[in-house]
Amino acid sequence: MSSLASHDYDLHRLLKGVLLILVAALSAWLVQVTEPPLEVVEQPVRHDPDYFAERFTTTIIDAKGQIHHRLRADFLKHFPDDDSSDLQHPYFTLFREGSPSWLINSERGRVGAGGETVWLFGQVQVRQPPGFDAWEMDTSEMLLRPEVQYGETERAVEIRHPPWQVVDAVGMRVHLKDKQVELLSNVRGRYEAPFPDPSSR
Repeated sequence: MSSLASHDYDLHRLLKGVLLILVAALSAWLVQVTEPPLEVVEQPVRHDPDYFAERFTTTIIDAKGQIHHRLRADFLKHFPDDDSSDLQHPYFTLFREGSPSWLINSERGRVGAGGETVWLFGQVQVRQPPGFDAWEMDTSEMLLRPEVQYGETERAVEIRHPPWQVVDAVGMRVHLKDKQVELLSNVRGRYEAPFPDPSSR
């Protein structure tokens, strides 16, 4: 075979190889373009607790270094997916400078992320230590914002105010720090005089 024929043969093989590479690349590109993208199936985030605490107490301090409020509960269960916590028998103490504290307890509770909002369920009791002008409030559900000492409910509520005044309503907003109460509907008031003490006769 002459050198010219050999050169043509090598060139032919080279062109054939380049053509095969181009065809393979084009086929791969067509497959990539025409095939639908694979769907990424996201696994749902489970609402499982990551830690528990029994008979715990937490105390919040204000900017002045004074105790602002304290929370105790029989049991806490924390959920990392939304940073919430479920409580059994929560008991809040909201401190007020120069005034009696507010004592708030319920059967169950849920603390939202950051601790700014608390939902109280079951028998919810809002009290002040016995004494002059000590209020009492009872309802079955309440949203509490302890940082600003604010509470609200859409449920029936009973408010007792000394000496013998009782107010029933449905729905309430209360600013505990200033004792400002807004009753939303079905407001009824009554007086309940205390029973006389038999020993005083």
